[in-house]
Amino acid sequence: MIVFSSSFFDTRIGLHPRDADAIGKPLADWLRNMLVARGAEARGLAEPGGIGWTFEVEYDGREFLIGVHGVRKAGHPRTGEYSILVQLQNTFLEALTGGADASVDDPIIFEIEDLLASYARADNVAVLVDG
Repeated sequence: MIVFSSSFFDTRIGLHPRDADAIGKPLADWLRNMLVARGAEARGLAEPGGIGWTFEVEYDGREFLIGVHGVRKAGHPRTGEYSILVQLQNTFLEALTGGADASVDDPIIFEIEDLLASYARADNVAVLVDG
């Protein structure tokens, strides 16, 4: 999971239909489009999901589900605090054999970090690992 704060994305639009405090649709759309510009193949548009907005991409020969969630930063209504979840979509065989999961070393993680640093004026970017 990648977490950061930024005032680059409009926090007044993109409210989640099931969570009035959740923001992030502009980030999800931007990230999807930027990944496509850098060679990813997107599967559909960002849609509301259980963790905010989700979309699927194929990057570097692997398929990922990307989840984006954000909330407005307390005392700073134009700044969002965001999280991006990157989940590797294992094949059926990989799932049966305990296949790989996305890691901090996956090229897509580096790509997202670079996009955030280069374009989104992101602050306090951190990659968190489960476990």
